[in-house]
Amino acid sequence: MQAALLRTGKSDEFIAVGETGQSVYKAALQLIAALTRKDPSLARFLAVPKSNEQGSVIDWYSPVPGDVVPWSSASEDERDDARAQLLRFKDAVAGMSKALVQAANKDEQRDQIIFGKLLGLIPHAPAEDYLYLVQTTRTETNGGNEPCIQPVLTFWGFVKSEADRYHDPLYFLAQSPIVPDISSSPSPASAADVTKPQITTTSVTSGQPNPLLRTGKSDELIAMGETGQAVYKSALQLISALARKDPSLSRFLAVPKSNEQGSVIDWYSPVPGDVVPWSSANEDERNAARAQLSRFKENIAAMSQALVQAGKKDGQSDQAIFGKLLGLVSHAPDESYVYLVQTTRTNANGDNESYLQPVLTFWGFVKTETDRNREPLYFLTQQPKAHAPSPDSTPSASPATPQMTATPVVLRPWWRRFWWLWPLLLLLLALLLFGLLRGCLPTATLPVGGLSIPPTGISTNTNTISASSHPVDGIALNGSTLPTSRATVSTTQPQTQTTDPASIAPEPTAQSQVSETAATESEAAPEQPAEQPTAEAQTPQSGTPGEPLSIPQDTGEGPASFLNGNYRAGAGIMDAKTSRPLRLQYAFEKGKGNVTIRRPDGVSCTGAVDAAMNGGSLGINSQDQANCTDGSRYDMPQVSCKPGAQSIADCQGNYGNTQFPMSMRRE
Repeated sequence: MQAALLRTGKSDEFIAVGETGQSVYKAALQLIAALTRKDPSLARFLAVPKSNEQGSVIDWYSPVPGDVVPWSSASEDERDDARAQLLRFKDAVAGMSKALVQAANKDEQRDQIIFGKLLGLIPHAPAEDYLYLVQTTRTETNGGNEPCIQPVLTFWGFVKSEADRYHDPLYFLAQSPIVPDISSSPSPASAADVTKPQITTTSVTSGQPNPLLRTGKSDELIAMGETGQAVYKSALQLISALARKDPSLSRFLAVPKSNEQGSVIDWYSPVPGDVVPWSSANEDERNAARAQLSRFKENIAAMSQALVQAGKKDGQSDQAIFGKLLGLVSHAPDESYVYLVQTTRTNANGDNESYLQPVLTFWGFVKTETDRNREPLYFLTQQPKAHAPSPDSTPSASPATPQMTATPVVLRPWWRRFWWLWPLLLLLLALLLFGLLRGCLPTATLPVGGLSIPPTGISTNTNTISASSHPVDGIALNGSTLPTSRATVSTTQPQTQTTDPASIAPEPTAQSQVSETAATESEAAPEQPAEQPTAEAQTPQSGTPGEPLSIPQDTGEGPASFLNGNYRAGAGIMDAKTSRPLRLQYAFEKGKGNVTIRRPDGVSCTGAVDAAMNGGSLGINSQDQANCTDGSRYDMPQVSCKPGAQSIADCQGNYGNTQFPMSMRRE
């Protein structure tokens, strides 16, 4: 009996999860075979994919025979039973993946490590409507057959959005994962809660009908992060985690929505209501908001610490990293990024009451590098106002109070006590400079008329001085040179130095004024002409960014021989220790080359890389750890790129199970 076709779809409509450039669905048959050998019952949860020749369309077939029931058509009892089976399946696959990776790490088997990580990604699926229930049979322990409903995943190894990469696999099966009502019970929500429309519109979807609080560019601020992953890139995952743990905490965080380029972010309120900017709130409203935000900050810090400690204890580095990211959500640039939303909540009596909900926008961002190490929301701490002693306090002061008021006068420095001398000193200095400048002026300005200039035999070009070598002291309006105190003449004509000053100016009224003006201007600013060319020469150096990495169409499988030249990678890559941005520089020749990373402490690390096409995606793989100039070694990210709009590569970096977007541009 031929297996039933469950679903057909295009692979480029989703985001394929993977490891080191290898997509899960490209290794689907090997993964199914591995599960079958280990535990055949686990393989029954995975639909069998079959691609067309181009690999763009995938048919998903049931692994077992029987009638098919779509998830939307199943009863609630059938769904509950399927959820329980799928959660056991997810836990079993996670355990197998962890054991395989640990064993491979011990034996230093890199291929086995990658395969183990791919195995851990197979429970990912786009949404619940990609689940199907197949009415089939299974063999009992006594050898007989019994009917059962087998849950089957289609498009496993795919997710809908970048944020879903960091969600728990099958997270959508948790009933009511986001509960905005602050009075909701912390226990798992009932099935009826899933049907409430306000659940998804207020906390998951970016903002209709919830109000838009703020819009801004992400590059105008500094993004906080951990191990190359920025907080705002995991925003939806962090909000979901908070909502599952304590729904009231998720109401403090605005929901971000980026444009296609990721350069502009809109921040929507997580709750409906009228918006009050921080600057428009009165002092009572601000004090109440400060108290709420202080409790929010403390709860976040406690949750983060517990998650990090649990991750370290169990050896789950991903959980520890996520805990550190969670601890950074309380950061915000300043108080102007805080808003108060007039909304409602259900009190203990079941009645709705109005209250002001503080909401942070651009959380996970700070204004300056120094703010990275400051306490979150430090700017909300009320600073004591510095003021002079009020008259009301004078009667209660001790008899020594009059002496205290005289103390500042005694301690003032002398330049403040004799401030009235400064204008006089400046006037004297100006007169002194004027006298010196007058002494340096050429003696040709004396108005003794009627004498002609004796011939010197020197051409007019002799005393001409170029602006690039020295400022010109005296240039007449007609362009000829006038002798000044700085003019240098040929040693063969000594008489020009001893000529009577009265013979130099036949028309003293016009010429002497021009000479004096030119000489004064050149004396006042002799350095200015030499500095201007330097500033002008620097202007062309600020070029525009290079062209982004592109993948030629119809590129075949195998080594990426089209990849040549130097590229710079960025966007989201940060140092694990300092959380400061890192720069990666790639140099390729026919797909092979090296990558250099420059750390904030000045140390550079270099390692070999090679690039290859696999399944229409470009994988840039680091062959080993990079060697650093200080003798240490540094892990390099694995990079996977797929053709985007106009063949521009859409690249993702990968550190273990942590993935983040990357941009690559030619230098």
